[in-house]
Amino acid sequence: MRSGHLVTTYSTVLCQMNDWFPEHTIAPFDAIDFSTVDHVIAADHSLVRKVDEKTTILFERDFDKSKSMVENLVMAARKMSLEATADTGLVVLPDLHHRKHKRRIILHPMSTSDHKNWPAHRFRALAEKLSKEGFDPVICVGPDEKPLWPEAKTFSTISNLASFIYESGGLIGNDSGLGHLASLLNIPTLSIFARKSYSRLWRPDFSPGVVVTPKIPLIGASMKQRYWKNFLTVSLVMKNFNRLIKKS
Repeated sequence: MRSGHLVTTYSTVLCQMNDWFPEHTIAPFDAIDFSTVDHVIAADHSLVRKVDEKTTILFERDFDKSKSMVENLVMAARKMSLEATADTGLVVLPDLHHRKHKRRIILHPMSTSDHKNWPAHRFRALAEKLSKEGFDPVICVGPDEKPLWPEAKTFSTISNLASFIYESGGLIGNDSGLGHLASLLNIPTLSIFARKSYSRLWRPDFSPGVVVTPKIPLIGASMKQRYWKNFLTVSLVMKNFNRLIKKS
C-alpha cells in the first residue's frame, strides 16, 4: 500500500481480525480470484503455487537464516522495490488495556505439528510452578484441541483471543502462530523451539521476546528433532521466563 498498490491479504485466520487492521483488506483464502489480480506474492509453504509470471513465491531457502522471518520479509519486499517496514498497521480495539492483568500468563501447549510440542505433563508442571510464584496461568487451545486439554480456555474467534492476549502479562508457548500474535501485540513472549538454528528464522520478532531451546548432547538435526523434548526442563523454561518478565 505504501508503494501505491491496492493490496488484498488472503488468510482464513487473519481475516477474523479485520477490525484490528482498518487500513487493510483481508479476505478468506478461498475468496481468491486469480483473474482479478495483477500479481500474487506467496510464501513457499502457502497453498498458492507459481502458475505464471504474475506469481512470486518467497522461498525459505533464499532467506537469511541468521535473521527473523519479519526481517526477511521486509528485505524481500524491498528487493521488489516496495516500501516496507515491520509496522503492520495494527490498531488496538477500543476499551482494551495493554497488560491489564500482568500476572495472567497464557500457556499455549499446541502447534501445527506434534513434533514441535513440548510434553503436556511439562506444561502442566509449568502451570503449577507459575501458580506457586504468584502468577495466574491460563492454558489456551483451539476448540478442536479442547478434548486433549479439558482445563483449557478456548475462544470463538481469533479477535477474541487477541483481546485476551493483549490484556495478559505474558505468553509461553511452542513454536506456533500464537507466539507471533503475542509478539505483534507487544506482549512478553517465550517461545519453545526444538533447535536453535531453526529458531533464528522463525522466532517471534515484532517485539522483544525470548527463545528457549534444549541443551542437547546429540549430533544431527534428525536426532535433535526426535529427542529434544527429553532435554528441555521446566526449570529452564521458568528461569528464562522470569528473566523476560523482569526486563518487561
